[in-house]
Amino acid sequence: MILASKLVGNIHRVVGLRHAELGGNLKQYDPKYLEDMSAGDEEFVRDILSTFLETAGDLVAALTEAGETSNAEKAIYAAHTLKGSSRSVGAVPLGDLCEALEKLARAGDMDGFREQAKVTPDTFALLRQELGVVLSPKAA
Repeated sequence: MILASKLVGNIHRVVGLRHAELGGNLKQYDPKYLEDMSAGDEEFVRDILSTFLETAGDLVAALTEAGETSNAEKAIYAAHTLKGSSRSVGAVPLGDLCEALEKLARAGDMDGFREQAKVTPDTFALLRQELGVVLSPKAA
């Protein structure tokens, strides 16, 4: 049986290796999913991404709070919700991190959860930065 914290460590090692392979430029967002789903409707994509950013920030804060208070129920809810919404917009790295966090919380490893949740705000900040470029008005 693999410990949940060991699983998270393995995920972080793989993400770190992938980050190095890309010259330190790990993409937090893959536009392909929403482009395919929207049939190229840029306004639809912008609306979905804007809504995601509005709600995801609260979930990131909930993850941090759940770790600080050792609230496993809140941790599971926030991680599970953010995992699904992240993956549904093409933010796979954040979705993968949330999957690992959810597993830690479900296993009752709140110390491991708290430690791993510390990277969530930075991961979200990188994603927000990438999406800011996508959402910025295009020059005429």
